[in-house]
Amino acid sequence: MDNYKYIELKFDSAKMPVFKETKGKLWVEYGEDNNYGQYLLNLYNESPKHGAIIKSKCGYIAGQGFENPGTANSKGESWNNILRRITKDDELFRGFYLQVIWNKLGQIADVFHIEFNKVRTNKELTSFYVKNDWKDSREKAREYPAFNLNERVGSQIYYYKEYNPLSDIYPVPSYMQALNYIESDIQVSRHILGNAKQGFVGSKLINLNNGKPPSEEEKGEVERQLLKKFTG
Repeated sequence: MDNYKYIELKFDSAKMPVFKETKGKLWVEYGEDNNYGQYLLNLYNESPKHGAIIKSKCGYIAGQGFENPGTANSKGESWNNILRRITKDDELFRGFYLQVIWNKLGQIADVFHIEFNKVRTNKELTSFYVKNDWKDSREKAREYPAFNLNERVGSQIYYYKEYNPLSDIYPVPSYMQALNYIESDIQVSRHILGNAKQGFVGSKLINLNNGKPPSEEEKGEVERQLLKKFTG
């Protein structure tokens, strides 16, 4: 048995969201590195199949919008514009955020859409924290209270999320079961591009019967010979 060498094969899998409280922080982190929203956005932007499906679903859901949409805020955005944005957020993240601003009479003066990946919340869902870039430690998070009809003052955040037993704080995407396939779609396209640019297509598994070469120089020589033989 001593003559046999064994290697451990580890297979990649898509990121699963972990929502946890971190000591010293007021909000619950949104996935690994507090950046799960950006991960989902990258999948949407890089996978042509996934992106096309999301865009098609949003088109069917929002349709032609409201017949008489009116204006949602002082910047002149229509309710149809808000509708299209929250529809996309709901399809990507299974939730959305709206910033509601009250006037002095206790009436809603403005409603703005806030990008989902820019917002974090506490465990009780009573306070929300907004940053343009959560990877930027120098940017200070802006705090807003939750939308409350009994306290119609200032600026508040209305939070909608679809129920999922995995989390009571942040939603998880409806395409969770397809994440491995979406990532595979991206990696396959990168592989094809690499083949086209580098002129190398790996179709063989090369086995060195004596194990790994004993020195870095020999490893480099083997690699150079392979590249010379199999690339253009």
